[in-house]
Amino acid sequence: MESEVKEIILRRIVFVIIGIVVMMFTACQSSQSKSVDSGKEESRVIYKGILPAADCPGIVYDLTLIGDSVYSLDMTYIEGIDGKDVTFSSTGNVSYTQQGDKRAVILKPSTDEVATYFLVINDSTLRMVNDSLQEIPNNLNYDLIKQK
Repeated sequence: MESEVKEIILRRIVFVIIGIVVMMFTACQSSQSKSVDSGKEESRVIYKGILPAADCPGIVYDLTLIGDSVYSLDMTYIEGIDGKDVTFSSTGNVSYTQQGDKRAVILKPSTDEVATYFLVINDSTLRMVNDSLQEIPNNLNYDLIKQK
């Protein structure tokens, strides 16, 4: 009797695993077919710039805004470790805020990292600011420029 119970439990576990695999495969297939079937490509806007860093010559920011709600960010620390460039990537959600005449883009990472704020200076420039939308008080360049 004990072996029958073990066999039943084992069968159930196998069926659950098969079900999970089938659901994952189906989800991937439907996601791929949506992007192919829709026929429209999501708009992508790319911003780049070299921002100051405390412990290396600078950080190359390569920001891609995808549609109105998603971003991808690569930050390459120039000569970051042992004289070699090091790149860190982040993805997450984009939101927008308006405070008086200031409009800003907020990058909220998918991880538990802190959000990053960029003030919209004009149609082609974003400037890194703090969470109160205040510019960093020095003469260094914190601008990302829209790429064509």
